[in-house]
Amino acid sequence: MQKVGGASLHENRAAKQKVGGASLHENRAAMQKVGGASLHVNRAAMQQVGGASLHVNRAAMQQVGGASLHVNRAAMQQVGGASLHENRAAMQQVGGASLHENRAAMQQVGGASLHVNRAAMQQVGGASLHVNRAAMQQVGGASLHVNRAAMQQVGGASLHVNRAARQQIGGTLSEKRIGAQESSGRSSA
Repeated sequence: MQKVGGASLHENRAAKQKVGGASLHENRAAMQKVGGASLHVNRAAMQQVGGASLHVNRAAMQQVGGASLHVNRAAMQQVGGASLHENRAAMQQVGGASLHENRAAMQQVGGASLHVNRAAMQQVGGASLHVNRAAMQQVGGASLHVNRAAMQQVGGASLHVNRAARQQIGGTLSEKRIGAQESSGRSSA
């Protein structure tokens, strides 16, 4: 589960995200500040995805912690040479509100659970982002394996991407228990 709150997202060598055959290096100058601060992904730390750059410019900085994440037309995420269009109906609301990809698979961020089901695969660069039970993310034709041995270290705690690929961000213990029940329910289905 993602432990987020006033700390930096440290991705260690053992848990670098492998995207399109290359590593996603997030340097100190562009650490993701989560919890009351803004997520700055500046030019010096662009996310390299499928050989192309993910530009999140100043006009569309991801506001995380009490504000909403606006990915507008001027700051579309460039992934694998194509654009990821997130329309008004699927604006990512982060910080006490819900992230609507669509009704069937809305991602609950800020005290709730992140549901990424089969019906709501994220279409990225003409290919689909499958977050399956093994939690493989298909990006630019290659797979992002987030296995147990390569958990993302976040604020000194581990980001567990379990078989249901449910990311618990913030919230209370009871909410996490509810999320665990939802996860087990989907596994048995």
